[in-house]
Amino acid sequence: MAEPSSSSKWPDAAPPEGQQTILTISCGNSHIHWATHDISSSPTDNNANEFAPSLFWRTPHINDDDMKDGTSPAMILSRMLPESIHDYIFGAAADASNNVTEEMARDQSQKRAVEKLSVYVVYTNADQLAKLEKLFASIPSNFVVLDGDD
Repeated sequence: MAEPSSSSKWPDAAPPEGQQTILTISCGNSHIHWATHDISSSPTDNNANEFAPSLFWRTPHINDDDMKDGTSPAMILSRMLPESIHDYIFGAAADASNNVTEEMARDQSQKRAVEKLSVYVVYTNADQLAKLEKLFASIPSNFVVLDGDD
């Protein structure tokens, strides 16, 4: 479901008009750092079209065993997310400890003005990048890998 962006350069990789939340990920050698950003688009807002970070968290790397034991990529992703972004992606009724499904993410995405979540990734760990791509391919998303000069 995730579609790689044809370009990580602005404005091609910019979130579509109407998107209210984006996700950024910095994947290093010891942890994955995540942030959600609320997009301000009010014409009367002094910070119009700014990408204000609203939530930060850090997780360990994605475990090889998780990827091999038959756990769905959507379920692995759901376990890495705090409640607010988890509910944004999978819906409030989805519980990370239960069987979160790709269908839940599809259903929830259809309730948003922009169905695909924009995900921007900077990485120094190619193994973790490949795992993140697999996780985000399980939900409606636009997965953009940023270049070092972006």
